[in-house]
Amino acid sequence: MEGYIKLYRKLLDNPVFQNEKLLKIFIWCLLKASHSEHEQLIGLQTITLQPGQFIFGRLKAAEELHMKESTIYKYIKWLEKNEICNIKSNNKFSLVTIDNWGLYQLAETKGNSKSNNNVTTKEQQRNTNKNVKNDKNGKNIYIGLSENMKNAINDFIEMRKKIRKPMTERAIQIMLKKLDGLAKDETTKIAILEQSTERGWLSVYPLKEDKPAQKLPANTTNFKQREYSPEFYKKITGG
Repeated sequence: MEGYIKLYRKLLDNPVFQNEKLLKIFIWCLLKASHSEHEQLIGLQTITLQPGQFIFGRLKAAEELHMKESTIYKYIKWLEKNEICNIKSNNKFSLVTIDNWGLYQLAETKGNSKSNNNVTTKEQQRNTNKNVKNDKNGKNIYIGLSENMKNAINDFIEMRKKIRKPMTERAIQIMLKKLDGLAKDETTKIAILEQSTERGWLSVYPLKEDKPAQKLPANTTNFKQREYSPEFYKKITGG
């Protein structure tokens, strides 16, 4: 395998850097990940790997890393739990996807040509978690939306991912259709999305307005006026 990977200095501040075995496995994952789309034959099954993906096997990993299989599996699951990678397994193999591969490994440098920039941008948009793929009609959901609206949609999608309830493309389409039914203007839609994001809701709902505290009329109190008997009045007035 040829080529190189990028390591960003902020890795120094990441918990991964504090554990030498975890750091070794993390860098190994970056080195194993595909840098371009290609097909790989697993048994008699052809798998199409996207940038940032690789086929994982504990036995092969143990040979290359010189570690116990149980140790590698434990650290790989830690990376998944902390949303650094995603693992999909079947009875034959596991497919590992490096989260944000397109965001970091495919980030452009100033020296690249315009044509390379166009290709890389497309790959980055296809593989970055925050990007949403085209719908069945081929129209991107971001077309015609402001940056604030795009950010609100992305924040909601990221929230769903963090609470372990990621959205499928179909789920995003249904959510946006429901949002159109709740509000016509973009400002209200943003407020609805922010409401669901802040409260960790799985869908969008009408805005909830906090009811103001009910004020008492002037010259009134919370105390019920006491009633006195005629005999009491006679006693205090001397009548």
